[in-house]
Amino acid sequence: MISYYRGKPWAHLVGRSMHGGSGPTWCALYRLGLLSADDKLTERGWYEATVRVS
Repeated sequence: MISYYRGKPWAHLVGRSMHGGSGPTWCALYRLGLLSADDKLTERGWYEATVRVS
């Protein structure tokens, strides 16, 4: 979420993380309502990311 908040959602992933770990993480964030189907933070996602960055 913090990477999405900073405008670089996949910049921190390299190697196998990009291929294996990112899919389940994206699905979990989507199920929690933090990401929308168009790969953007929802209003709740923005709030949660802001709280963690501040």
